[in-house]
Parts: sequence; structure tokens; C-alpha cells
Amino acid sequence: MLVLLLEREADTASYREKEEPAMSAQPYSDTVQQAFRDWNEHRAYVDNGGNYRVRPEAATPTHRPKGKVAPWNREVKRLFANCHDFHVAAQAIRPEQNTQRTEK
Repeated sequence: MLVLLLEREADTASYREKEEPAMSAQPYSDTVQQAFRDWNEHRAYVDNGGNYRVRPEAATPTHRPKGKVAPWNREVKRLFANCHDFHVAAQAIRPEQNTQRTEK
């Protein structure tokens, strides 16, 4: 019985790998790219209501200005299940952004 369960788990895992596309291969719109930039520059944050907001200037350890609801709020909420998924995607593209800046 244990062998059958292990085989089923292995089959399910290989099926998921084939069906789920890689996150980095997905092209993002310019709006989401801007959201990633704002997030990585510490200008964006999530308020208590679950809305993404953008500060007029980057936050520092001693200064955290309040911001307006981000123009990309709805699109990011539609694409990512939660803030953690958005954060992971933003961090994943961070090296690519640094490479593009140095090439220019």
C-alpha cells in the first residue's frame, strides 16, 4: 500500500511539472514591470486593507511616508494570489533589471 502511495505522489509531481509553466518564462506587462520596480525600490507597500500603495519617495528606516493606492493595484491583485507571490516574482526579476541598467 505504501509503495502505491509513493508511486502516485511521484506521478502527480511529474504531471504538475509538465502542466505548470515556469514563472520566469511568463512575460509581464509594462504596468506590472513598474509594480516590480516600485516594490524593489521600497516605494510600494501593502496597507491593512490589502491594497498596494506607492510612496512619493522611498522608505528609510526612520522615514516611511504614506502613499496613494497604486495605479497597478488591480492588475497585480489579479495576477498574484497574495503579496508573497508578488514579492517572489519581483525579486526574481531583480537581477535582470540590474543587468539591463548596466548594458545601457
